[in-house]
Amino acid sequence: GQLIGVGYDITERKKIEKEVAEQASKLKAIIESGRHIIWTVDRNMSLVSFNTNYYRMMKDYYGIESKQGMNFQEAQQIMSKKHFDDWYQNFQEAIGGKFKVFEKKFIDKEGKNHWMEIFLNPILNEQGKVAKVAGLMNDITEKKNAIVELTQSEQKFRTLIETMSEGVIYVNNEDIIQY
Repeated sequence: GQLIGVGYDITERKKIEKEVAEQASKLKAIIESGRHIIWTVDRNMSLVSFNTNYYRMMKDYYGIESKQGMNFQEAQQIMSKKHFDDWYQNFQEAIGGKFKVFEKKFIDKEGKNHWMEIFLNPILNEQGKVAKVAGLMNDITEKKNAIVELTQSEQKFRTLIETMSEGVIYVNNEDIIQY
């Protein structure tokens, strides 16, 4: 018996595989470590990937256990028609190649309001066509509440000043009359 063998040096391939695995690990750590809610969908609006924060939000707000391959159309059953139509339109524009930024109010299962700032970013394939859409959400509820409180406070101040029978003058630090 004869034994014939062929050998290849796979050192470079193993080195590249290790670098790719390390890079993937770093990216996963970044995606999972923040407060951002992150997901991707394909052109058919099926869920491709998502982070833990996305999973928690869908579970807490809608009672849905997210899984890869889930289609956005399934959410139509749990959202109001207007809420669903707004999402659908924004996704369609992103799938059409347009970067989208918008704010949306969510109501969790306990009836509590949450404001989110949402970014939808088209992901292009090698041919330059939109293959997927990446979504990122940030909870801006505290910011929205602060704006509402400031607006109400300004309105109260304005009403007070405008209804006073006495004159009011406001002078800034440079002794210039402002009001």
